[in-house]
Amino acid sequence: MIKTVRISDIRPAPYNPRRISEEQFAKLQESLRVIGFTVPILVNSKNSIIIAGHQRTKAATRSEEHTSELQ
Repeated sequence: MIKTVRISDIRPAPYNPRRISEEQFAKLQESLRVIGFTVPILVNSKNSIIIAGHQRTKAATRSEEHTSELQ
């Protein structure tokens, strides 16, 4: 099921190993600004912890985008 929630209502997983450079991060932010979210952020519905989409969530948090579709 896909639903829209506020990004402030979800939390990153502390074990997320993915890191991207500042240049990659800036490109991701621009992509989200131009295209938007094309892939939902995956979140554990029991505890609101992100399963997939940590970098997209971080980029959206630093931009003006404060909601996203979740699956």
